[in-house]
Amino acid sequence: MRTFATALVAALSLAAVHAHAQDAIRVTTPRGAPVEVIIDKPAGKGPFPAVVLGSGSGYDMRKPILARAAGALVAQGIAVYRIDWAYRVAGTPFAKETRDRKAQVEDMRTVLRLAQKDPDVDPARIALAGKSLGSVVAWKLLRMTPEVKGAILLTPVCDPKEDAEAPAGFYPDIAAESRPRLWVMGDVDPVCPVPVLERYVAAGGRGDRIAIISGDHGYQSPLHPERDARALDLALDLTTDFALTLLAPSAVVR
Repeated sequence: MRTFATALVAALSLAAVHAHAQDAIRVTTPRGAPVEVIIDKPAGKGPFPAVVLGSGSGYDMRKPILARAAGALVAQGIAVYRIDWAYRVAGTPFAKETRDRKAQVEDMRTVLRLAQKDPDVDPARIALAGKSLGSVVAWKLLRMTPEVKGAILLTPVCDPKEDAEAPAGFYPDIAAESRPRLWVMGDVDPVCPVPVLERYVAAGGRGDRIAIISGDHGYQSPLHPERDARALDLALDLTTDFALTLLAPSAVVR
């Protein structure tokens, strides 16, 4: 396996990918703010399908859920572009960001364009993904980019008691979007209670698959920590299985 960030071309083990994936490149957005990106690609010759993966508001791209998701996808032949938002690169607090998330949408769109122009990537087989804030941004960008195949939404944010805009303001126009989406949520996530998301999707969703696994907003169970490793493994299995189907050549997903 190889990482674009370090310009290495070599056959590496999955563990080696994680070891070398600590270097990131910086890409400048149209507004002039840099984002950081780690790009991992499978071994062999492309063009590969790809996933653009956004981080959380306080959960950076090197933390376990995102790092392991990238490794699992790469192991299945899918390139991954992990993003740290411009505000994190600049060292400014998330609380100062505008509520419309336009800056983060521009960040992700910049990286999407990078992937689309990469000769190692098949531009017709790209999905958007993200954790928490990243899931909100992935959804908003999905609505703007008809060429994207679908979205993977990890630990979504949906509780109106936490934020009055949720879920409709975070994942708007759900009834108007038919491309496939996978939602992977914890059964005791205080930021997104299962019944809230189920009701929202049932009211208008099309192409939605909701996977409920053990744990909270980090797929961790306060009462049953022995389940944590299995919960993350399951989240990764669900993510890779969905991505393989979604991004298969000439795939038609119903």
